[in-house]
Amino acid sequence: TGHMMEEPSLQSQTAALGEAMRSYRNFQLPGIDMLCNSHEFTTAKQAQSAVHQYGYEGMLSELYGVTGWDCDFRTYKHQGDWQACLGVTIRVPHLSWYAMKGEAKRDYPASIHYQSPWYKKYNLVEDHFARVNTVLTRGKPVVKVAVIHPVESFWLHWGPNDKSAIFRDSLNERFYDITKWLLEGSIDFNFISESLLPSLCEKGSAPLKVGKMEYDAVIVPGCETLRSTTVERLKDFSDDGGKLIFMGDAPTLVDAVASDEAKTLFEESESIDFSRASLLTALRDSRSITIRYSDGRLTDRFMYQLREDNDCRWLFICNSEEPGNKHIDQGHYIQIIINGEYIPEIYNTENGEIIPIKAEYREGNTTVRYILFGYDSVLLRLTEGRTDCEIPQYEVSRAPETMGEAYSYELSEDNVLVLDMAQWKLDDDKEFSKKEEILRLDNLVRERLGMPERGGHVVQPWVLGDLPKDHKVTLRFTFNSEIEYNNAVLALEDADVAEVTFNGIRAQSLQGYYVDISIGKKAIGNIIKGENILEITLPFGKTANIENVFILGKFGVRVQGSTASVTALPEKITFGSLLDQGLPFYGGAVTYKMKAETETDDLTVTASDYMGALISVAVDGKEAGNIIYPPYTLEVKGAGKGCHDVDITVYLHRYNSFGPIHLVNVKESWHGPGAWRSEGINWSYEYVLRTTGILKAPGIK
Repeated sequence: TGHMMEEPSLQSQTAALGEAMRSYRNFQLPGIDMLCNSHEFTTAKQAQSAVHQYGYEGMLSELYGVTGWDCDFRTYKHQGDWQACLGVTIRVPHLSWYAMKGEAKRDYPASIHYQSPWYKKYNLVEDHFARVNTVLTRGKPVVKVAVIHPVESFWLHWGPNDKSAIFRDSLNERFYDITKWLLEGSIDFNFISESLLPSLCEKGSAPLKVGKMEYDAVIVPGCETLRSTTVERLKDFSDDGGKLIFMGDAPTLVDAVASDEAKTLFEESESIDFSRASLLTALRDSRSITIRYSDGRLTDRFMYQLREDNDCRWLFICNSEEPGNKHIDQGHYIQIIINGEYIPEIYNTENGEIIPIKAEYREGNTTVRYILFGYDSVLLRLTEGRTDCEIPQYEVSRAPETMGEAYSYELSEDNVLVLDMAQWKLDDDKEFSKKEEILRLDNLVRERLGMPERGGHVVQPWVLGDLPKDHKVTLRFTFNSEIEYNNAVLALEDADVAEVTFNGIRAQSLQGYYVDISIGKKAIGNIIKGENILEITLPFGKTANIENVFILGKFGVRVQGSTASVTALPEKITFGSLLDQGLPFYGGAVTYKMKAETETDDLTVTASDYMGALISVAVDGKEAGNIIYPPYTLEVKGAGKGCHDVDITVYLHRYNSFGPIHLVNVKESWHGPGAWRSEGINWSYEYVLRTTGILKAPGIK
């Protein structure tokens, strides 16, 4: 089990491994790896096709890697939904750290573990996929259409860029296009690998039997060469009444040698131009499912998987792309048209409820009208027959609007001042250097000692063994405070061996840790009004780590450019960014304390604009539910008439505490070790922080 590398394009797989699909015959559980919230439909569809044809019991994905500390539950669900739709039944979430000491904290976070403030809520994501995959591992996939994989035609143009790159680019574009056109045009399909076809299909027939699958229609997508074995089986398929469609020009080669054999087959078959309209029109009779907008247009942002079970069919539909704006989502009213007459039921994968739904019947087809929001998916159980249910799709009520004001609040943990700019001196140096950012400072120390730099390719410490740390590095941090604050706490790595003085007073060790077991605590006494000086001396060697340190307490923090200072913690906060309300580096949970007066027994809470992982709601001290996905509404039944305490908690993330907070490019997708070590125009000594908090006042009615 596992996955290949560089599968998504004809270019990438040719360069890395020749052809991805031929490798899957040697896997019991073929897999993929989806990084950076990419949408590699081709990667997934190639693996899923092999899973279908070989009858494998499942498909694996290593998912969520390199999505950054600030990835939220919406994105986790979306990425998991489309991969489930394209075959993923075994989820390998990337990743959960044992500990985040040293370079480990830059190992493609976030950690789906105790280091993240939302980790005890993460079952809300995985329970959904447990229900989805319980269904999507049952029965047999219903797929009527196959596409000949064009990678061998691509090989003809493997040459110098100035001669052939333009042709390769065109072939890659077509490869992506046909995949997207079919999936988002609600026509599921499988790729056929020409190298695997002879072993999976002894003889052509209609339907074309390829391993465990049977196809009524086969598309040849602009291939310049076909194998003779492919031509032979496609001819038999066509002669037996199968629907054979050539897109674009006729193949001129067979087995990469000039031949009229494939051209003859082309002339005897249906041929269309290479366009979405021609393709979807040619396959109109090969559909099992059609998804249209309410105005009748074919949708272009949803995909589905259909499975035949013992006594029913299962239909799973999801979004193929994320909304352009997570917070403003009006939803899409759609018509789901199913060939045949069925009684539909919604299997709610969020909470396990089973809900009958209204259907319409016309010309032997079943139509379900539904609204799908940008992070929705829907699972339908389809049983033969007609329903008498009159319950339509749910309607979305208008969200109430609340005038913003200041509210009392609670923090789930102490606030934090990140210290990542220090002066330093080595061993017996008399003078401190000028101030530098901590990882750049680490490089300077290593350069002076002739040691290799750390980074993404550093040798693992357990490989090096217990090397001596013969040197000492002393760091001096300075920061200003607008207030006096007693009993501050310092959090740092290697707390057990660090010699710490704060404003000239030696620090004392404390029990416990901050965020991670490798970040210990020390009592440093009182923060004074004005300048404060923190000095830390650490043993240093090849396996040592110089890392940020953290001042913890019930104080506020103000960031101005490249400096941060301590302030008073505000008595109340407003809805809007928390960065300028004393919490710029804070990464725990924040609870806003609200009041609501109701004349009925029920409450509806709408919170549509938040920057964090999720929102939870408690009414009168009792947890009432969560708000994660559009339409961002929670119904609280039976609250009772009168005045209620409504606590709304947003679970934040650790980006501003531990992320690459000097990285200029906020759209950077590769959050590996290099993101913390950007250079030139992509580096800023001024802090580049991510907005956190509930930005728009929730509505309660």
